[in-house]
Amino acid sequence: MKTLSAKSHLSRELVKSLKGKSGYLTNQSIELACHEGIIHSRVTMLASQFQPVSLDLRLGSQAYRIQSSFLPENDTVEAKLKEVKLYEIDLRDGGILEKGAIYLIPILEELVFPKNFQGRTNPKSSTGRLDMFTRVIVDHGHRFDEVPSEYRGKMYL
Repeated sequence: MKTLSAKSHLSRELVKSLKGKSGYLTNQSIELACHEGIIHSRVTMLASQFQPVSLDLRLGSQAYRIQSSFLPENDTVEAKLKEVKLYEIDLRDGGILEKGAIYLIPILEELVFPKNFQGRTNPKSSTGRLDMFTRVIVDHGHRFDEVPSEYRGKMYL
């Protein structure tokens, strides 16, 4: 797979041009957001992650079997995880997840959203075909699949 090149021809002017506008970002704008550090990962991002108006997020190496799904509300996800975690599963060599069980999996990509910049997540169609129900949560989040303005931190599936 081709890795994201630092030789992108995108300029900082594109980020300025998005200020005050609403709507979806193009893959070029998402790529620029990655170059600017708005979206980042410790693991090299791949060109194949960039779709016409979305970014495919990747699962981390650990999964946590939990008692129930939750919204962190006024707390961090990691603090709430301590209350509901049953056990951990290493996904590096292809962990097996139980049907009907609930898991929390950190996502590799992290966010540093500027003011008035917010996001939404939605599952790929393949999750429905595999009979899986997925939602994304963030620290202090009050809704599933929504990332508030000025959010800085991890995302969890």
